[in-house]
Amino acid sequence: MRYKIIYCKTWPLTTWADTQEQAKAKAQMLRRSGYDVSVWECTTAGAKLTTI
Repeated sequence: MRYKIIYCKTWPLTTWADTQEQAKAKAQMLRRSGYDVSVWECTTAGAKLTTI
């Protein structure tokens, strides 16, 4: 399972994390920097928005 992190101030940008812990750390760092962040849990069956 991978985590797709979408962050935006003006234009949406994307980064990826391999574990939930990495995704949480990246999301927190981006939020502290003033970005709007959403984290998606991606599997072969599809993707769903998480609460990270």
